[in-house]
Amino acid sequence: MKIGIVVGFAPPEFGASVMRTISFAKYFKERGNDAIIFAPYRGDEYRQYYEGIKIVRYRGFWNLLNIFRNHKLDIVVASTPPSTITFPSVLACKIIGIPVIVDIRDPWSYAEAKLGIISTKSVAYKKKYFIEKFSYKYADKLFVVSLYLKNMISSKFNVSLQKFSVVMNGTEVSKFRRAEDEGAKVRGALGIPHENPVIIYTGILGGKELDKFLESCGKEIIEKFNCHILFTVILDKWSSPIAKDLMNIVKKSGFQENFHMVGPIHASEMYKYLSASDIGINPLPEGIDYCFPVKTFDYLACEIPIACKAPKDGALYRFMQEYDVGFFTDSWIDFKKKLLDALDDLKTFKEKGIYGKEVVTEKFTREKANEIAMMEINKIAGRE
Repeated sequence: MKIGIVVGFAPPEFGASVMRTISFAKYFKERGNDAIIFAPYRGDEYRQYYEGIKIVRYRGFWNLLNIFRNHKLDIVVASTPPSTITFPSVLACKIIGIPVIVDIRDPWSYAEAKLGIISTKSVAYKKKYFIEKFSYKYADKLFVVSLYLKNMISSKFNVSLQKFSVVMNGTEVSKFRRAEDEGAKVRGALGIPHENPVIIYTGILGGKELDKFLESCGKEIIEKFNCHILFTVILDKWSSPIAKDLMNIVKKSGFQENFHMVGPIHASEMYKYLSASDIGINPLPEGIDYCFPVKTFDYLACEIPIACKAPKDGALYRFMQEYDVGFFTDSWIDFKKKLLDALDDLKTFKEKGIYGKEVVTEKFTREKANEIAMMEINKIAGRE
């Protein structure tokens, strides 16, 4: 079976969506299928293969349609956000007459409205909502990363619950593992003493309350516990203004020597930085209750307990209620108190991370997610 996977970014670009896509493609190929990744062309020189997976760049809808036809695909999996990826993919598949699955990692228009990027009264929002709804309505199946997101999308876009399958995010425990020797090397390179606690954040700079974390907690945790704060992030032209603002907060608070911002770090190297760390943070703003960051599983795979500040009753809240792998709160005042308590008895708090490794190994691996995705693809393609 020839499976096309359409996504907004592909190697050498990277991030959570790329990791999920590569994991899908490799698994599908290992099961005897031909998996091809399609991503937008952005005017740069791109590689045509990554770890044995073919990557094809397209330019606009008509080019994508012709590429689908030329590759004689049997089924397409299109990933969102943004829905500017799924909309042309679904339309092209309907024209050709092949099944299409939309893989929903975040609700595009809802997320942008909640983050204040766009007004729900604007024409731009209505356009985005329309193409998002079109994608969900005409897809043959919808993958979502959590039960919470399934119920949200069903309610906001009037989609039957029967159309969904939960294909959760997860981690690769072979790549994300605790290696104390590698962690020690990272500490040495960054000038962090072995005995000092390290609090880490990994991922994108946008859409997170990293500024509020630094402002509310940074100075006090450093003064009381001589902590080091490590941000391993995607640094590019889009994130550079945010990085500059964060550095200004650090300088104003006077803890430059205990703050480290590095990146980008390739996924294969990330375990080394996680192994140098003691606590991982998930600082989510109000409104994005659907968000369930992949870093949650990566932290735990490296035995790091999680300090969460996120909307109450959201997807991350429900996970933290079910599994005692750190602490959760929805306010920065309470977050600082709980973080200080955790640092005061760090050895006990880190036991939650050890338990977290057991949880992700049993329930939240990419292998398990890929199995579910492959099973659903076989059903739709009539190849059970």
